[in-house]
Amino acid sequence: MVLPHVACPRRRALLFVALFAFTVLGPASASGQSPPPDSTTYGADALTAASEAPRVTLAEWAAERRLWMLDRDHAYGDRFYDRGVFRHITPRMDREYAIDLATYRYTPGQDRAWHRRDGGLRVRTGSITRNQWGIVTQIKQAVGIGEGHTLQFDAVLQEDAQAERGLLEIGYEWAITSAHRVGVRHTFAQYKPDFDVSLFYRYGTATRGRVRAEVTALDAYNDFLFGTLGVWKGEEEYERIYEQNPYLLQLSAASPTRYSLRAELYLGWQPTSELVVQSQFEDPVRYRDRETAHYLGALLAYDLGPISAGAVYQRDRSTLDRRGLRPGVTSDYRTEQRDQRAGLFTTGAWGPFRGGAWVFLEGYTDQQRGSDFQLSTIDQPLDWTEARTNVQLRAYYAPARTGVFAGLEYIALNRRPTDPSGVMGKQWATGWAGRGLSHYRGPVILGYRFGKGAVSVGINYDFDGDQKGDRFDNGFFRFTIGW
Repeated sequence: MVLPHVACPRRRALLFVALFAFTVLGPASASGQSPPPDSTTYGADALTAASEAPRVTLAEWAAERRLWMLDRDHAYGDRFYDRGVFRHITPRMDREYAIDLATYRYTPGQDRAWHRRDGGLRVRTGSITRNQWGIVTQIKQAVGIGEGHTLQFDAVLQEDAQAERGLLEIGYEWAITSAHRVGVRHTFAQYKPDFDVSLFYRYGTATRGRVRAEVTALDAYNDFLFGTLGVWKGEEEYERIYEQNPYLLQLSAASPTRYSLRAELYLGWQPTSELVVQSQFEDPVRYRDRETAHYLGALLAYDLGPISAGAVYQRDRSTLDRRGLRPGVTSDYRTEQRDQRAGLFTTGAWGPFRGGAWVFLEGYTDQQRGSDFQLSTIDQPLDWTEARTNVQLRAYYAPARTGVFAGLEYIALNRRPTDPSGVMGKQWATGWAGRGLSHYRGPVILGYRFGKGAVSVGINYDFDGDQKGDRFDNGFFRFTIGW
């Protein structure tokens, strides 16, 4: 029996071209939005002025976790995948995928520069196999539509081993006062049952910091489409109705930036939801899924002129309990995936030089228990645990506000997996499980800054010698522009 699957186009380039044209040619950003950062900060791809160390944020990490919880149908394996909401491991990943992500992703300092902009576009892409790139494109724009009223557009295009998605989220915000704001936002993609609706409240001042609370109705129209209107079985093999509707509670808070000691907190929690799936062709095929998920991120930093140092903690967890309700489905099992990591960091600036060092300790588990695994991706119990140590060292030379800059990095990822029964390597992640998963590389980066944007390319020097004499270990590209 095949799990329900929703086909979707692999590319939505038109959506992004249209939004890009709108943001460039359309109205200017709304008045009252946060002022854009100095071009030295943003245009240098988060290389700051000489007197200030690069500051960091977990805002993008939290936004990614929220995206995984909202857009389930376009993640690897679609809505019914049972190896975790956050897709830490999929069969499409090779054994270097984890260090590829650590190399290609924007740094938390670059994320801070991105989140301070009202409008912009950024692209990161890197080689993940000999014939494929992993690519993520983000576009955003805030547009004033009257005094105190703002429309916000956010679009994501992602094509890699974790997801194939094109998602647009449109939001409206009303500034009741300078400190209090309320709003709504709505996701849009091809598959209507996956639409989500959010309501939020935001409070923030320069002297008191900021707080944001939000509630999201996940799959908001699913029951109306399947239960009230009905979906023809030629379009959907399976009908799905919620017995307990899913929703996501989110909270974020940050201390005032005027103090040297700075803190951030991000929390997202999806309480138990229950979905009943019924075949529209075979009446005995019926089962239910109960799910929970959450994420938690915290940052504490001390910023003192050219030096910044701090600590971070990040965690996400998801569970699935799947049980057959009629003779056509005999499944009865539960899975849980949990990732958590803690780290220390320091960043600094000295004349034309910028640098940073991060050290993380991480643990990931994937466990499966039950008596019948008919619908599982793995047909037996699983107890996969993995300890990771990740070191990231970065040094950049940027002699001018615009022009050429260069950087050297060292990234080490030591992975120590435990799979007593060898299940992972035998029938699921057969492309890498059990083979040398620890990797060490030295990215060399050359870039150009042009005021409000930056472009950079990088190649990786292989220190672990797993390329059989070839020291070239993939390449990557980044492009960022703000307006």
